[in-house]
Amino acid sequence: MFVPIIHQQRRDWIHSCVSTNDKIIEVGCAENPIWGGTQYDVTTVDIKPHPDYMPNIVGPAEDIPVEDKSFDAVCLAEILEHVKDPSVVLKEALRICRDKIIITVPNEAEWFAETKPYTHPEHLRYYDIWSVINFIGGFGLEFSVVKIYAPGWSWFGIQIFKNKPIDKNSLTNDANRLFCTADQIGVESGGGVVTYNELAALDKLWDNGRVEVINGEMVRMEKFGVQDDPFLVDYHTDEIVSKMLVNYKIKLAHFYSNSFSKTVKTLRKSGAFVSFTIAAHNKLTSIEEFRRMGMNFPYAHITDPRLWATYTAGHVAADLIICPSTSSANCMRELGCNNIKVIPHGIDLPNSVKPIPQRFQVTYLGQVGPDKGLVYLLRAWKKLGLKDANLVLAGRNAPDLLPWIRSEGGGNIQVMGWVENKSQLFESCSVYVQPSVTEGFGIEIPEAMGYGRPVIASIGAGASELIENKSDGFVVPIRDPDAIAERIQWCYNNRDKLTEMGLKGRKKAELLTWDKIQDEYIKTWRSFLE
Repeated sequence: MFVPIIHQQRRDWIHSCVSTNDKIIEVGCAENPIWGGTQYDVTTVDIKPHPDYMPNIVGPAEDIPVEDKSFDAVCLAEILEHVKDPSVVLKEALRICRDKIIITVPNEAEWFAETKPYTHPEHLRYYDIWSVINFIGGFGLEFSVVKIYAPGWSWFGIQIFKNKPIDKNSLTNDANRLFCTADQIGVESGGGVVTYNELAALDKLWDNGRVEVINGEMVRMEKFGVQDDPFLVDYHTDEIVSKMLVNYKIKLAHFYSNSFSKTVKTLRKSGAFVSFTIAAHNKLTSIEEFRRMGMNFPYAHITDPRLWATYTAGHVAADLIICPSTSSANCMRELGCNNIKVIPHGIDLPNSVKPIPQRFQVTYLGQVGPDKGLVYLLRAWKKLGLKDANLVLAGRNAPDLLPWIRSEGGGNIQVMGWVENKSQLFESCSVYVQPSVTEGFGIEIPEAMGYGRPVIASIGAGASELIENKSDGFVVPIRDPDAIAERIQWCYNNRDKLTEMGLKGRKKAELLTWDKIQDEYIKTWRSFLE
């Protein structure tokens, strides 16, 4: 039997999950591309005959006319994205299975745009790694997930191991929560870490039901050669959510960043409670800083009043806004938002504090756009002219600073780019500096405090409110190289006092671990919902 290349990789992986001694049933077999022409003992099921293949059983996947535990393995290849309620299909598969269930679902976020439409008209739902883990994990069974690739295509391959009896009546796996973001959940970035922990809090909120997940892999369009746009992201998200609401009653939908105005309207119309995490900063200050740097401000949805009103409509309509700082909350109040709660972002606290190194080092970690104020740190460093000290600038696009360093910076500057091991970076520094002109939080500030390092932060960084001035660090005005230089010089001259200052900051950081912050999210949601 000829097998097209788009099926061959899936077919090979599925075959690797079983043996020729297994008694197998495939539900949703279509033209039988997985088992046709093989020696496996397979019974096939489909809702209707295929023009080129007649299944052994014709009928729905939700009610298969066979005895309990009739098969060693149940194969659900490319079916869960088509059915009204995947939970019912999976429960039926568990009923007839003795050992394992083998599943493949499309990973459409990695399908090439020219190969397949981004939103398949016959698919009722879309899966990414997080929605797979949340859905399968809700059944309390051991499972594994892999990615399967073919040219222009990608799938998730899942094995579920039936290693304990399941009481079908006790399975409450319907989705009742939604987590939505255009960021990449769990990647090594500020947004990635925050979204990972917000999703964990949402998952722990209730014992019954589960969380559906929409993330950047599903809704961002850059990788398909289409310029990313917040309104296009919102449009695609709303399409996914509208299909989701056909099957599930979402009680709580939480969004991180972006706006999703159209999607929020759809969810609130369905009766869902909508909350947002927004690390807002002062847009007028940001626009002004770009102009000071001789740069065009690149975000039309912020500068155009009509687009801005459309973009922020989702925030204003939300039932709850969570901001990581007081300054961020004030920005949202000016926008007209209600029910605003300040919950700072959390940190992963190191087990211990290493001694401050003998050679004096000033460190910055993060993005390098105009809002971050790095030109003022460079001017301060040039003014100081310290011969036996280093300034380390780290972050994914830190090399973009090189032109500024040539024109504004002094000597002994090290540009590191992306840093995989943040521990070594923080442990090697004497003082951490965050010179932001405007920033909703600045998670590196509590991270540095967690490593026992004093922090110099401009008042433009929302997390500067964590610092007690002249006790565990210093707060300086924005755009003030002289003030930054003065505080760095003080730290340079008083190195014997830096350890004490850092340990004071460490005590504050101990209150900001992610487990405590997750509890704050859960307590806040419950205060509104219960």
